[in-house]
Amino acid sequence: MLTALAYAIDQKGNRADAAALGKARNEGYEQGVKSTHGAYYEDQYNKLVDKVVAFEKASGLNIQYGWGKPERVGEIVKLIMNHDAPLKRILDTAKYNLSKTEDLKTEIERQIKVLESAMVGQKTEGDEEE
Repeated sequence: MLTALAYAIDQKGNRADAAALGKARNEGYEQGVKSTHGAYYEDQYNKLVDKVVAFEKASGLNIQYGWGKPERVGEIVKLIMNHDAPLKRILDTAKYNLSKTEDLKTEIERQIKVLESAMVGQKTEGDEEE
């Protein structure tokens, strides 16, 4: 019986120590949250969650349960978001080619005039005598 009494006293002290340790642990956690700007990160987290929810709603995809290959989904989203890039490149190339063609046309017309002025008074194969 004396042993049981000593054991009970010892366990009571352990419970008191565990309660104090739990309280100290919780206080330390709260201090850590405050010192690391926990509110800022919680706000950032909430904003991210809102964006994910909006994306899921608009796309019909559910991120929570996985996509199989998220890298591939990301590549496809990027391709769709930048869909105008290849078209713009084609348009820019076409505009460049058109401007060079116009430059070439102008140069050929200039050379024709030079040749025609050099040939004034000379007969050519295509000329007919009148």
